Amino acid sequence: QFGSLMMLRMLRLGRLARTVRLLVNFKVLWMLVRGLLSSAGTMFYVFVLLSIILYIFGAMAVELITNHPLAHTDEEFARVVEENFATLPDTMLTLVQFLCMDSIGAIYKPLIQKDYFLVVYFTLVILVVPIVLMNLVTAIIVNSAMEQASSDREVEALYEKEKRARMIKNLQEVFIRLDTDNSG
Repeated sequence: QFGSLMMLRMLRLGRLARTVRLLVNFKVLWMLVRGLLSSAGTMFYVFVLLSIILYIFGAMAVELITNHPLAHTDEEFARVVEENFATLPDTMLTLVQFLCMDSIGAIYKPLIQKDYFLVVYFTLVILVVPIVLMNLVTAIIVNSAMEQASSDREVEALYEKEKRARMIKNLQEVFIRLDTDNSG
């Protein structure tokens, strides 16, 4: 039974090796998979940086919006605050909506109409989070992809050089075998 279990594992490993070899044959797919794997670290750091930035802007929103005097006196202002800025986690979730630029006009417009000073906060959020930060992340990932492509070209050139050397060696062996009278 132990032998058959080991045989089953070996077959699975063989299937995995065949799948990886298939990926290498599809150059574009292989580049996409390698790009995704190589950007995993970048994505982790983006997540950490994004969490910190959302936390900072969330804390600012709690101070500027949740604790705003109009949150207790104006009905519409209070409704928007209750729906989007009631707690720090709710505020951070709302800021994720700003990150995606997902129907944010319904959030900031009623607040800005009641207090024009909030336009400074929302403009800063829109400039920093979805525009600057996401463009920076895109630039980093594109740069990483360019470096990966350059590395791939170097590896491919080295592979071609080795292939040529093997071919020359094989041709020399063929010519030596064909030269039966040793005339060169």
